[in-house]
Amino acid sequence: MVSELLALIVAMGASGLLTAFLIQRAPHWRLVDHPQGRKDHATPTPVVGGIAVFVALAAAALFWPDLPATPWFLIGAAGLLVLVGVVDDLEDLNWRFRIGAQALAAALIALGGHALLERLGHGGPVSLELGLLSLPVTIFAVVGIINAVNMVDGIDGLAGMLVLASLAMIALLAAGVAPAVFEVSLLGAGALAGFLLFNLRRPGLPQARTFLGNSGSALLGLVVAWAAIRLTHAPGSPVTPALAPWLVAVPIADCITLIVRRLSRGRSPFKADRDHLHHLMIDRGWSVEGIVGFALVYHLLAAAVGFALWKLAVPDLALIGGFLVLIAVHYAGTAWLGRVRAREQERATEFEDVELIAPVAAVAKLSARAVEWGDGPRR
Repeated sequence: MVSELLALIVAMGASGLLTAFLIQRAPHWRLVDHPQGRKDHATPTPVVGGIAVFVALAAAALFWPDLPATPWFLIGAAGLLVLVGVVDDLEDLNWRFRIGAQALAAALIALGGHALLERLGHGGPVSLELGLLSLPVTIFAVVGIINAVNMVDGIDGLAGMLVLASLAMIALLAAGVAPAVFEVSLLGAGALAGFLLFNLRRPGLPQARTFLGNSGSALLGLVVAWAAIRLTHAPGSPVTPALAPWLVAVPIADCITLIVRRLSRGRSPFKADRDHLHHLMIDRGWSVEGIVGFALVYHLLAAAVGFALWKLAVPDLALIGGFLVLIAVHYAGTAWLGRVRAREQERATEFEDVELIAPVAAVAKLSARAVEWGDGPRR
């Protein structure tokens, strides 16, 4: 217990101190995100959170004397994604290069980090074993979670709080079942908490002092994916893989909803827009703090539903089906918010047109009278 507490303190402290240092150096390294387009932040903001969390996680692992060897494959893969993410923050890499790096990192943790998705459930009337599809499905799932976390990282504190909740839930489920997963989840949560001191809005911090950046969102997505797969595939683990998506519910549901919506409109799934849940809520007048609080409660409630279904021994196929229902509800809810926003924008446009047309009409009416007076019978 002492070593666990020490590692947690080291992770959080190292992350906080390093984040503070990197915020000061970020302008010199051009690691600053400037407001433009659909971005909602008001001032240029450093994007160094991912670097701080990664270094803190790796450093804290050194203070854990019995940390198994396999997580070092995770740290190596995470280092690759952080490096690519930093370059992406600087140069805006093509999405194909990013996906390629993510797929390579996924293969590394699958083959070297023992995070291979071999089945979707623990069995039942329908076989959920993946067999030869294990590696490609693992790569697809890990890349999907990485991009889900990246997509939800749109306002201060949102991605960090959701991933922190996911890591905490995984750590609780892994305690006594999967020691490596418990340790890495705990260290990741500590490192993330240190970063959130500078990213989560609170009294005295009206806006984030730093963002995760593409390096940070990719790192968090990879760690959560590794932890979820390892937890559900650990020898003797009672936790079924069908429960895993419930532990990362909001990022996954929002990501799938966005991709389906974009494809249905004939657009690239990688084409950015303002149809994320947090964007729709901002456009409805919600505060950033309110959105983060709502999303966190939503996230935890979804996990509680999944956990309850699992504890009630609901078949894995039904657990997967239940998550698909959650996605459908999320899709319907965001579609309704989108329609409300569209109607409000249409009314605003009509109001602006009326405001513009009214003075023009008045001038035209006066001009017509002037012409009438000027061209009428002369006395």
